[in-house]
Amino acid sequence: MGIRVIMEHNDITSINERLDLIISILMNQTKIQEETTKEKIARLVSFGFENPEIAKILNTTTAVVAQERYMMKKGKKSK
Repeated sequence: MGIRVIMEHNDITSINERLDLIISILMNQTKIQEETTKEKIARLVSFGFENPEIAKILNTTTAVVAQERYMMKKGKKSK
């Protein structure tokens, strides 16, 4: 039998907030810091993040993220 762990909603929220902060710190380091917003968004999309999460990590709005993703998708179709 395994150990059953019950986490409350507040615990999960706290963990998510800390992970978002860690990701923000890592995204602002060295090489990644020199990337454009578009490149950062593409990287985070490749990691499986959704628009609201990306916006929070990059300290921007979901509208900015959605527009960049739209332009990236549009660019791929026109090639």
